[in-house]
Amino acid sequence: MDNQQILMPFVNVRMLGRQYDPNTYQYHQVGLGLEGSTPREYVHGQITTLKTAMIHPIVQRVPFDLRTSLFLFRNLHAALGLVNINLHDTRRDHNTVVLEPASGETDGRLLVHYETGPAEAERIRHAMRRVRRVLRRLGCFVPPGMAHVRPMGASVHYCGLLPMSRARDPWTTSSLGQSHDFDNLFFVDGTTFPFLPAKNLTFSLMANAARIADCAF
Repeated sequence: MDNQQILMPFVNVRMLGRQYDPNTYQYHQVGLGLEGSTPREYVHGQITTLKTAMIHPIVQRVPFDLRTSLFLFRNLHAALGLVNINLHDTRRDHNTVVLEPASGETDGRLLVHYETGPAEAERIRHAMRRVRRVLRRLGCFVPPGMAHVRPMGASVHYCGLLPMSRARDPWTTSSLGQSHDFDNLFFVDGTTFPFLPAKNLTFSLMANAARIADCAF
């Protein structure tokens, strides 16, 4: 499993014409949470400033020559922000990770196959519409056609290879991360999660590792 991510630039209208000062003006790591009809459908967003690495692709898309585009960007910089939208993911049988054994002089390879669900495109559109509505209520404008759907694997929050299971099925673990194949093997990272929330996962990983250490040892 992996989090689908969408990068959505926006303009804070009330900041137009102000001087950009990174020491006093920071969006960085402001959280945005949108609840769904069930807790599993929660959509998470992280609002951040447009840092140097993000400036170039935006300037390229402005329909003017480079000098004009840079002039506009410098005068709009304080008003520009970015929402990193994250969606949840579930386990699917056709998503696989296979270790291809070494043969002769060829090293072994890790082969990852990932396919999105059948309704993924509509799920992305629905999440983007919701975020746009929220930003409008906050006085922000989303330029059309500038959102970027990142390729799968870009989130680096992978999990679900050896999920927790009540049944002692192969390639699963107990609720304490103990392998159902090898009794002396415990997993304390995201590989045991049977579901991937929209984020943030770091504290959940830390809490789960501490829980397993306290209960199992």
